[in-house]
Amino acid sequence: MPKCLFSRLDEATGRYIIILEDLSTYRSPSAKDGLSDHEISAVVRSLAASHAAWWDNPRLNDLSWLRPLAADAEGMQSEFRVGWPILVERLGSGIAGLDALGEQLTRTVAQAQEGLTATPTTFLHMDVRLENLFFAGSDENPTPIFIDWQNVRRGRGAAGLASFLTFLSQRDRLEDTLLMLYHSELKRAGVNNYPFVEYIRDYRMGILRRFAGPAGALGTVGPDNPQGAALIDLLSRFGLNNLERYLQLLSEG
Repeated sequence: MPKCLFSRLDEATGRYIIILEDLSTYRSPSAKDGLSDHEISAVVRSLAASHAAWWDNPRLNDLSWLRPLAADAEGMQSEFRVGWPILVERLGSGIAGLDALGEQLTRTVAQAQEGLTATPTTFLHMDVRLENLFFAGSDENPTPIFIDWQNVRRGRGAAGLASFLTFLSQRDRLEDTLLMLYHSELKRAGVNNYPFVEYIRDYRMGILRRFAGPAGALGTVGPDNPQGAALIDLLSRFGLNNLERYLQLLSEG
């Protein structure tokens, strides 16, 4: 992550300033080209290394500002109930049973919030995406640099991985490989108390939780402005049919 050179908060006004290390000498991936397979794998390795370093770490208890994932549960549920009908109106043409699907997803996200906050927990970035990444090193052997640590949370490692993979365009093609890579990197770093079956369940809950976030945001921003249109595009690329598939996989254990 970039070095923080200066920061100051005026508690009376809430105004603040932060000056970070200049990252302009490093590669910033473009929206047009996206992330390469090498870059995606490097991000997953780095996430595993970061999560392993904080895995069940007693120091987490000293970070009073680090909110658990479950702290978002009530707000996310209420926002999703408002945003879901908008999403269905825009993307649900010809798809049956969407009311029931929405209710099932609402219940599952509530369960996910609690389940993904149960020990063992770690320090999660929760907003790893193309816009928040720079890369050092070569194209074949990149080293990720993570910025925008605004949405950090405490929770299970798979939730952080899912946050990165949910809307990744290569997810369907690379998902199985990346899931194995993350788990093997955790074990290589000494994490031995995260059974694979449990990890996969957490990952699927994390996917559904990640989907629910922008879906709920639709109810706040509306679908007809640039931000709302971007959310619709993001959610459409994931697809309601894919959403149903993850719910089914989760129900099957």
